[in-house]
Amino acid sequence: MWTISSSRVKPAALLLLTMILGCGSAADGPRTATSVAATAPDAPEPALADEPRGKDAQPNYGPIDLASVRVRAMDEQLARYAGQEFVRNARDPVAVEAVTTSDLPLPLGASSPVLIINGQVYPDTWFIRPNRLVAFVADRASLRETNNAEAMWIGAETTTRSRQPMPFRPNGG
Repeated sequence: MWTISSSRVKPAALLLLTMILGCGSAADGPRTATSVAATAPDAPEPALADEPRGKDAQPNYGPIDLASVRVRAMDEQLARYAGQEFVRNARDPVAVEAVTTSDLPLPLGASSPVLIINGQVYPDTWFIRPNRLVAFVADRASLRETNNAEAMWIGAETTTRSRQPMPFRPNGG
């Protein structure tokens, strides 16, 4: 038995109080923590899953084919990617930027896409979604007149290496 029902409050007042408390926001529909959070104007959008992830997820990486490669002079944004120590110690730093023919999936575990320039793997390659890879060369003079770029996924080198090297020149900066 409710303790309220034995109080001296009149039944009409009790009914009015119940209606105010229970149905006060009925015009907005039922409110739950989820519905309030979903409608907050400054709330971030929910994350979209690109593909299922888990402990047992296996990478499904294919060959990384390149559509274009260019050499860029270092600007402020590229210098942040390269890091202060690299920029400070580099003689004539440049960025080699490659665009892939298709969007790349998210890296899984320790795997990541890397650029290979004239046979040298650049493990500090930046992957910029959806299809850009950027590697940093400390000295533009170390590049040849005509260079070759390839890409691959670390951890699946033999099956994901570019099928055709992409030639490029160092004077694209």
